[in-house]
Amino acid sequence: INDANLYIGNDSGCFHLAVALHTKAICISGGASYCRFMNYPNSSEYKIIINKDIEKQLIKMRTLKSKDGIIGAVNSVTKEEVWNSISSFL
Repeated sequence: INDANLYIGNDSGCFHLAVALHTKAICISGGASYCRFMNYPNSSEYKIIINKDIEKQLIKMRTLKSKDGIIGAVNSVTKEEVWNSISSFL
């Protein structure tokens, strides 16, 4: 990961490691652990791709102190969103 030009993956330890190593990274998130692990500030070094409607629900849940309520939203992330994120890094 440290020698990579770009890391692409799901919300996993590898994504968090890439961020820690300042390797450009794209996370395709389904939302399952969004409230607990995806509280990163905006950065030009990584992108988190998640369905915007799901993200709004998760943010609302976070304000209600809820966790891990929506699973499977990764299927709603389009390949165009992934390609656009890749293009912005390369």
